[in-house]
Amino acid sequence: MSGEILVVDPTQSPLPDSVIRLFDPLRTRFTTFPDITSLCIYLSTYASYTFTKGPEGLERIPNVDEAELDHFVGLIINTDKHSDGSELDRLPFAQQQKLLSYRFHHLNLVVECLPLSDAQVGARLHEHFVPTLHRIHVLIRTRLLRVQTWVGLADYDQIPQLNTMPTMLQASVDIPTGMEYIRLLSSDIRYIELLKIPHDDAYYKKKIADWEFHAFELTNDELLYCGYLMILHVIKDYKADFQTPEFHNRVLLFFFYVRDYYRQGNPFHNFRHAIDVMQATNYFLETIMESAYEFQFDTHERLALLLAAVGHDIGHPGTTNAFLAAYKTPIAKIFNNESTLEKFHLAQYLNIMKCFFVKDDRCVEIARWSILATDMAQHDVYVGEMDRIAEYKERPEKLKLMCAIILKSADISNVCRPIGEGVKWGLSLGHEFAEIAQLERILKGEGSAEQSAVPQVSLAKITPDEAVQMEPKLGASQMFFINRFALDFFTKVVQIIPPLSCLSRELHKNIDFWQVTGRTGN
Repeated sequence: MSGEILVVDPTQSPLPDSVIRLFDPLRTRFTTFPDITSLCIYLSTYASYTFTKGPEGLERIPNVDEAELDHFVGLIINTDKHSDGSELDRLPFAQQQKLLSYRFHHLNLVVECLPLSDAQVGARLHEHFVPTLHRIHVLIRTRLLRVQTWVGLADYDQIPQLNTMPTMLQASVDIPTGMEYIRLLSSDIRYIELLKIPHDDAYYKKKIADWEFHAFELTNDELLYCGYLMILHVIKDYKADFQTPEFHNRVLLFFFYVRDYYRQGNPFHNFRHAIDVMQATNYFLETIMESAYEFQFDTHERLALLLAAVGHDIGHPGTTNAFLAAYKTPIAKIFNNESTLEKFHLAQYLNIMKCFFVKDDRCVEIARWSILATDMAQHDVYVGEMDRIAEYKERPEKLKLMCAIILKSADISNVCRPIGEGVKWGLSLGHEFAEIAQLERILKGEGSAEQSAVPQVSLAKITPDEAVQMEPKLGASQMFFINRFALDFFTKVVQIIPPLSCLSRELHKNIDFWQVTGRTGN
C-alpha cells in the first residue's frame, strides 16, 4: 500500500526503526513537523501536490493534473513533549487530535497520539493504526472504488476516519467547538501565503466580471482566489468587523475548507463548478443591482447567495439521486430518497457556514431555499411557481422564489455561456455520466472497480469543433437539456428579470450553433 506518514515531533528525534519497519520504504513517504501549526499549513495545501514513484521512494510533485487522493495519510503525534509555540500548538493532545480529524477529514486522516520513546511503539501502531490505514487504502486506490466507498456501497463500516457521505454527516462538531477550531486555525496561519496566484487582482476581477468566465483556464488556487475576491467585493463598506485582516483571513480559510470537501476527481461536480456557479450568481446580482429593476437584493442577501452558491454541491460523490436510490445507499435512506444530494449538500454547507459566520438565521434560510431548488427533479415545480410570481405581494415570499431562481439559473447556466465555454461543461457532464454508467455495470457484476475509470482529458484549450469530434453526441445531449429544461425556464427568467436578457440571447446563439450547423448528432 502507498501513502504518507506524518509525524509531529517537537523533539525532532529520528523516527524509531520499529515504526519505519511497519511500512514499505519504497511506497511510503515520511514527513516530520516540529508543531501542529506547520502540519496544518502542509495539509491545507495537500491537494496542490501529489506523489510519483521515484528511484528512492515516493516523491512529492505539483498536482498539475488535479489528481484525486488515492493513498493513505497517517499522522503520529509524539506525546513525549508538548510544543510551546502558538495557541494551536499548546492544545492538549486529545484536542489536537479532534481538531485535525475535524478539519482534515477529507484526507481520511488517521491520527494516533503516543510517546515515540515507548519501547512498544511499533507494536502499538501495528495493533490498530496500520490495519486502519490498510483498510482505507484498499477502498480508495482507484476512482471507481472511491465513488463506491463515498456513497456507502463498500465496506466502510467501523472506519470513522473514512470520508464517506454517511460519516461526513457524523463528523461535524457542535457549533461552539467548531467556531473555536476556526478561530485557532485562522489565528496563526496566513492563508493568502499558501496560494499561488500568478496575476494581480485586476486580472481576476476582469475575469469575474465577464460572462464568458474561463473557469477551465484557472488553477484551483486561482479559482479559490476568485471566490475570495467576490466575497470581499460584496462586503466592502458593509459591517466594520468584516473589513479587518482577521476576518479576511477567516474568509480565505472558509474557501480552503470548502474546496477541500469537493471531490477533486469528479469530472463535473467539483470545486471548478462551484466557483463557476458562484461567478454566475455574482454576475446576476451585479447586473440586477446596476439596473432599475424593481426587486433589489440587499448586501446581506447577496452575501448569503454567494456563499450558498459556492457550497451548493459540497461533498458531491459524482453520482445522481437516481443512482443513490436505485442502489439503496445509506445516504438515500437517511433522506428518504427525496432530494438526497441537495439535502446532503445543504447539511454539509450549514455545518461549515455556522462555524465560520456565527448563527445567522437569514443566511440559513436563503441557503435552504436556493440549494434545495437545484434538484432537477423539482424543476417543473419551480417553473410553475415562476408563472405565479405576480401573485407574490409580500417581499419575504418573493425573496424566497427570487433566491431559488438566481441559484437555479446559475447552476444550469452552462448552456447559456458562450459556446466556447459551454462545450467544456457539456463534455465534463457527459464524462461524469459515463463514469456512473461504468460503475453501474460493475455493480451488476460486469467488471471490477479495480479497473480504470473513463480517462479524463484537459479541456482548457479545446474548441467547439474539437469537442464535437471528441464526443459526436454532444450536440444531441445539449439540445435535449435545452429543450427539456433550459429554453422554457430561461425564457421565464428573462420575462421576470429583464436585466438578465444575456441568458436568453446566448442560449439562442447556442441553439443556432447546434441546430443550424447540423451538429446535434442526429
